[in-house]
Amino acid sequence: PPNVSLDSAKIAFALPAGYAADESAPNADAGVVAAYVKTSSTTNALQTITIRDFPITMGSTSDEVILAHTMLEPADRPPKDMSEFSPKIIGTRTFSEITIEHFESMVHSAYFFPRQNDVLEFDIVEQDVENWTSPNLIVDNLPAHQALIKMLSTLEDASPQPN
Repeated sequence: PPNVSLDSAKIAFALPAGYAADESAPNADAGVVAAYVKTSSTTNALQTITIRDFPITMGSTSDEVILAHTMLEPADRPPKDMSEFSPKIIGTRTFSEITIEHFESMVHSAYFFPRQNDVLEFDIVEQDVENWTSPNLIVDNLPAHQALIKMLSTLEDASPQPN
C-alpha cells in the first residue's frame, strides 16, 4: 500500500526502499512538490526522484504544459513536439516518458502524468550508470528507473476526474 501521501498534489504512492525525503528540494524551484534521494550502494552518488506539479491554464492543453516544462540536455533545447516522448503504460495509467540527458555515467528521465487540471512530472536522475553511452542501453531497465516505475504502479490519484 502507499506509504507516502502528498495532499497538495492529491496523490499517494509506495516510496521505493532506500529513498528518503529531501526536505530542502521543494524550496528549490516553484513546481516541486516533493523530492527523494537514495545514496548509491557502491559510491556516494545520489539517485533522485523529484515530483513536480504544473497547472494547465485556461486555453492550454496538457501537451503544451509538458512541452513547456521539458528541456533536453546537454543542448538545452525543448522537444520539437510530443513525438519525442514515448507513451508508457504503468498499471492503469499512461505516462509520457522522455530521456532528458545521458552524461558522465548519469541518465536523467521524466515521466509526465496529465490530469484534468494539471500535469505531474516524476523526474529520475540515476548516477553510476556503467554503460550510459551504449546504443543498446534500455533506460527503463536501470535500477533507479525500475524503482520509479514500481513506485508509479502504486500511484493513487485523488484529483478531479473528467466528466
